[in-house]
Amino acid sequence: MTAVAQKGTFRISGEIGKLNAPATAYLDYYSAGEKRLDSMKIRDGKFEFTGTFEGIHGAYLMLDHRGKGDPHDVLHVLLQAEPVRLVSKDSIMNAHSEGSQFYASWERLNKQLAQVNAGIRREERALKTSSSNSDNMEKYEALRKKRDKQQKMVYLAFVKDNPANRISLYALDASVNKSKDPEKYTELFATLSDEVRNSEAGKAITKVMHAIKSRGLNKVAPDFTLNDADGKSISLSKFRGQYVLVDFWASWCVPCRNENPHIVQAYEKYKNKNFTVLGISVDKTTMREAWLQAVKKDKLTWTQVSDADNEVGKLYGIQSIPQNILVNPKGIIVATNLRGEALSQKLAEILK
Repeated sequence: MTAVAQKGTFRISGEIGKLNAPATAYLDYYSAGEKRLDSMKIRDGKFEFTGTFEGIHGAYLMLDHRGKGDPHDVLHVLLQAEPVRLVSKDSIMNAHSEGSQFYASWERLNKQLAQVNAGIRREERALKTSSSNSDNMEKYEALRKKRDKQQKMVYLAFVKDNPANRISLYALDASVNKSKDPEKYTELFATLSDEVRNSEAGKAITKVMHAIKSRGLNKVAPDFTLNDADGKSISLSKFRGQYVLVDFWASWCVPCRNENPHIVQAYEKYKNKNFTVLGISVDKTTMREAWLQAVKKDKLTWTQVSDADNEVGKLYGIQSIPQNILVNPKGIIVATNLRGEALSQKLAEILK
């Protein structure tokens, strides 16, 4: 999850007791829109990771004490321009920062989130030891939703209590989906200090919110042109006269891949009733083969184009995937984020 936009380099170093190889540290993060997993052997308890980031970016620092490729010692960290040094006698999860007031506020937020997670884990353990019930899966799902709700409450409280802290941009992204609830997001963003809102990351968010509002319901969908796998230019305006689902996805996005069967089902049912799909892959150019393989494996037979440079994503204010937009024959946006059965239900309503 990223509070968009300022670009820079990060440095996270640490000292965890006197560990040595084969103990291995890992950093799981995103850079330039691509998922990365960096690793290094620990020497005399020390490690250091450097790289590039965009915005205020969360990542996971993991430690495999035995070097078996199975790191269970995990800490949620923050990637930002100020160097961070973490120390602990025994584990990553117990590490704390040295000399950074800014990072200390992140650790306080993390501690509250950890308390939420610990409470949910206790309930999960209690559920495991109870007699087997056919509705256990439903109970686990209810616990997941409870955890998500409580975490969002923690993030939201941080935003309200820390209007002058740049981490509030990250917490705001974690508590409110700007695409699904732009009004609430804008309202909370306005409560942040002038310094935070006018920071590079804050200005980028303002730009994104403008893009999101410009492609809201009953607005004309902004036109664009992208290339398909064969290099042929495809414009959204080409689909005027049809209902078209503009679907933003990627081969590496598990929720996107899980959503594809629903889109395939809707496409097969309504493709002869003035409906089609325009798939927009946000895979980077280095992922071209993975994109094409995913198209084939998921049986996506409609038009597919590449937005490897995220130009259309920026135009539409797309901050996360999967996302989709349903455009009517006149080019007007009539629905957004139709997930699961919601797509078929909407099409049944309008294509009677």
